[in-house]
Formats: sequence, structure tokens, C-alpha cells
Amino acid sequence: MNDYFTYLIELLDKEMATFRLMLAALEAEQKALIDNDVTGLGETVETQKALVQRAATQEQARVKIIQQMAPMLQEDPKTLTLRRLIELADASFAERLSAQREELLNYQDRLRQTNRQNSVLIKQSMKYVDKSLLILTGGSPMGNRYGKSGKADASQASLQGVVNQVA
Repeated sequence: MNDYFTYLIELLDKEMATFRLMLAALEAEQKALIDNDVTGLGETVETQKALVQRAATQEQARVKIIQQMAPMLQEDPKTLTLRRLIELADASFAERLSAQREELLNYQDRLRQTNRQNSVLIKQSMKYVDKSLLILTGGSPMGNRYGKSGKADASQASLQGVVNQVA
């Protein structure tokens, strides 16, 4: 049984390393968004894709080993959690697993927070792009309105477009 716990600890170490890299990629994405670095943004997105795939593979391996451990511990494989494994493990393994669990929860919170911040930055960037397009095309935030005759509503104040202007 000790070999299973040792293997699980190694898997969790690998998962934490992946989460560290993911956090660094999200922070790089944040910097690219702030600096308006399109190339850097593309690179961080590709890095994140690879890391998500790696994390999924690592999670599958962790789930598999826990499912293998469950019958030996007389536990239901569908409900056996890391918290329960900590309760069932010898003291030396329990201490290490507990520390890993806390670190994983910390990474989860940090990843969630950084992802939220990036989402806000992306939304702000999209609003800026939309506003720029409106200015360049002479559009209105409410769109063009037409009267019953089919002609543009003259009462609508519209910006003079920058694109397709004849001087």
C-alpha cells in the first residue's frame, strides 16, 4: 500500500508543477493584455492549451490510482477523496498528502483569481475595440435607425466616420 501512496504523492507533485506553470502562463497573459502584445498573447494561449492537456492527463492518472487504492482500503472508488485518503494513510504519508492538498487548494484559488482578472481585461479590450470600430465607421452605439420612408433617421446624432471619407 505504501507504494500506492508514494506514487500518488509523486503524481500530486507533478500536478502542482503543472499548476505553477499554468499560473505563470496566466500572469504572462495578463501582462500581454496590459501591454497590448498580440504575439505574446498568442504564445501564452498556446502554452495554456498544452498545460491544460497535461493537467487533464495527470488528473486521469490520479483518479486511476485512487480507484485502484479504494478496494484495498475498503472504500467506494467513486467517493474516495484526497481528504479521506489523508485520514486513512499512515502518519508520514498523511502529513505529506495534507500539505499537498493545501497547496493544491491554494493554486486553485490563485488560478481562479488570475483567470477572473484576465477575463475583465479581455472584456475591457473588447469594449475598446468596439468603440474604436464605431468611431472609425461613423456608427452609433444604438445602431442605425430608419424612418417609415426607409431613409436614415436624421434626428439621430451620429459620429462622422473616419473610414471612406471623401474630402
